[in-house]
This record gives sequence, structure tokens and C-alpha cells, in this order.
Amino acid sequence: MSRRTLVSLTAACAAVTVLATGCGGSDGDDTPAGSGGDQLATSIPAAPGELDPGKYATAPQPAFDVAGSDSKGRIVEGQRMAEFVTLPYEVDPALTEGRGLGGVLKNADASANILGEDLVKVSVNNGMVMGFTTSRNEPGNSTGNKRFLHAVFRFPDAAAAKKAADEYAKADLLPPTGFDGKPIENPPTATATTIDVAPNTRVVTAAGPGPEDKITTNAFTAHGDFVFYDWTEVAVADKDWQAKAIAKAVSLQGPLIDKFPATPVADMPNLPMDVDHVLIYTVPPLHGDRMTNDLAVYGSRGAAHGANNPEQNVKDFAETGTTLQAVDATNVYRSDTEAGANKLLTLFAGEFLTPPSDPLEEPWTEITGPAGVPNAKCMTKQDADGAGHAYSYCLVQRGNYLGETSGMDEKDVLQRITAQYMVLDGADTQ
Repeated sequence: MSRRTLVSLTAACAAVTVLATGCGGSDGDDTPAGSGGDQLATSIPAAPGELDPGKYATAPQPAFDVAGSDSKGRIVEGQRMAEFVTLPYEVDPALTEGRGLGGVLKNADASANILGEDLVKVSVNNGMVMGFTTSRNEPGNSTGNKRFLHAVFRFPDAAAAKKAADEYAKADLLPPTGFDGKPIENPPTATATTIDVAPNTRVVTAAGPGPEDKITTNAFTAHGDFVFYDWTEVAVADKDWQAKAIAKAVSLQGPLIDKFPATPVADMPNLPMDVDHVLIYTVPPLHGDRMTNDLAVYGSRGAAHGANNPEQNVKDFAETGTTLQAVDATNVYRSDTEAGANKLLTLFAGEFLTPPSDPLEEPWTEITGPAGVPNAKCMTKQDADGAGHAYSYCLVQRGNYLGETSGMDEKDVLQRITAQYMVLDGADTQ
């Protein structure tokens, strides 16, 4: 749908108005406040008219305290762990398309989202604490391209993780069942195998009887208190790629997760939700409806899991001195300088407005930004479903912050980005 984390309210899987001082404020000269004396790369005039934030909040949210409960603490811990989870493009640069099932797995039951009903029992029985999952696929025809999903599950201790990895593999060899609990007729034949360069990884492959059928692979690797889960799906001709991709994912994930400062399970309710005070500057949803991956704060790598182009997202953060992304009904990015935030706006907008490489993909086109809001950039894109649905996407920069939001109702998106601008007027700028 778009290049990065498109914040969802309820309909979109997944927001601003100018005050008298304009973007960044003014001290009576032409130097924007907070810019360190450097002129901004762009200054986008506000569209004429009055600010219209609709019913959205226009002031920063109250300060967030600690998680306050075991369930919320596990979600915050999953958000923290995202920074230490392998990104698919690091496994294979061709894995660039889609955002799939990325995000926090808030408890053992949530692992059913990627494991299915037959294997989730293993997560529950071994006390899985929480996890994080990320996925991408190779561009091209969905019947022939490579697909890859990677996840990290945390367990109470190394013994539980090892037991879970063994049991996942054993359960995966059993005949699969449907949602009704009955065995699926003529399922692909599952076979246990190994990867020579990843001897501690339990691997199960399954393939249909026909030459056009794909091969799917589930791989489970115990590593300390964690289990790495890798799922791949490829055409039969590319079956050798699966072992290479899984081995690469495991080799990268081990050193990464070893750097993760894991929180003891008993202390998770005391995890601060907004230690850097950036989540307060997001716009909350109108009716308080939030999903697991809302109310989150990520660093560069964590934010990249939800971006449409993760590798470019990491480069954009580095190039602009951007260190944090906060997620609620809008996204807010904090850069070290105002010039950095302004450049981030330019980079993000440029990625959207670049003509798509796929001639069948609908392009994004720029639309008039919200009334009264400077340094805002908005665009729209028709859905290829032929039903006339359109997505809208808006950015707004103020000080060293960049706000971002999207949705399927253009008026609502314009109101939300207007509210975001007004919220950022109360932000502490550098």
C-alpha cells in the first residue's frame, strides 16, 4: 500500500495546521528556530484556509508511565526486542516486498498468527513470553517468487526454549488439521531434514505432489532463552535457496539477540513506555481503539520492520540523524536537528512520488495539503482492486520532528495531519 509504516486506525492496515509563527517559529529573521543556523532544504507554503483538526486532539498526550501490567509489559518488551531482530533484506537483498505479518507477538497465543493452530500449543505449553516477527517476499509473480518470514520467540529459560524448538519440529511432522480440528485431506508430505551449516536448527519441509507446487520450510533454532523461527516458501526450482536463507538468518540472529538487554519477566510491568518522551507527540485515535503494535517507540532497526523499504528506511534514519519513531494514530519521527527532520520529509515524500517500477502498480499523485499547515506534503493512490478505493498519505515537519499518517478517508487523513502539526507546536524542539 505504501512505502513505510502506514498507521492504521481500524480500516487501513496500516496527520496539521499552521500557527502564527509558521514552521519552526520565527525570531524576526529568516533563520528557522532550532535549525542551528542552517536554512531548511525546503519550505512548503500552507494551503489557504482555516486549520481543521476535526475531533482529533491538538495538544501532546499526557506523559506515559510504566507499562503497569504483565500483558502490557510483554508488548513493550517485544517492541524493545525489535531492534535486535534480523531484517529480511539482510538475509537476501531481493526480499523487499510487502510488510506481511510483522510486529509484536504479545504472548504465546499470539504465535498462532504465524505458526497455526497445530503448533501454537507448543508455545503455550512451554510458557513463551513474547516475540517479534518480520516478513518480506521477492518482487514478482506471487506464484513463483520467494517468500520469507523470520521471528524470535522468548521463553522463560534456555531449557524451555530447547524443549519448544524440539516440540515445534515434531508437531510440524504430524498431519495438519483445519480450523474445524479435522485432518486436512491430501496434505503435502512433511519431511524432517537438516542444514549442514546450521546443525542446531530443526528443519521440516513440505511439498505438494505436482511440479508446479511450492516447497515450504519451517525451521526452529534454540538459542539461549530464545527460539528463532524461519519460514520460507519457494518454487521447486529454488529449493536450494531455502537452506541458504535460513542458515544466513540464524547466523545473523544469534549475535544480534545476544546484545539484547532482556528484561526479567517479573519486571516487565515496570518497563517505561516512553523513556525518550516522543510518544506523547503522536495523535491518539478518536475512539481509543488501539492494536498491539500501536503505542510503540522504535529505533532505526525496529522502525524498519514496518517500512515498505526497510533498507532505505535505515539509510534515511542515518542520513538525517533520525533516532526514534513513535507509533499511535500517527507516526512521529525525532531527528537530531530541524534540518534533519526536513530532509526526512523530502526523502519520504520522494520515495512515494517516484514512479513505480511495476507498470501494473498505480502511482502516487500529490494532492493539496491541509489548510493552514506549512511544510506538509500529501498524496493519494488508487487501489488496484478496481473498486475505486483510494489511500491517502500525509507528512508534516515542525522543528526536529516529522509527523506521518495515512488512511482510506482523505478528509480524515488531512484532519489528522493537521492535528499532528498542532501537537508538534507544543513539542520540545532542539
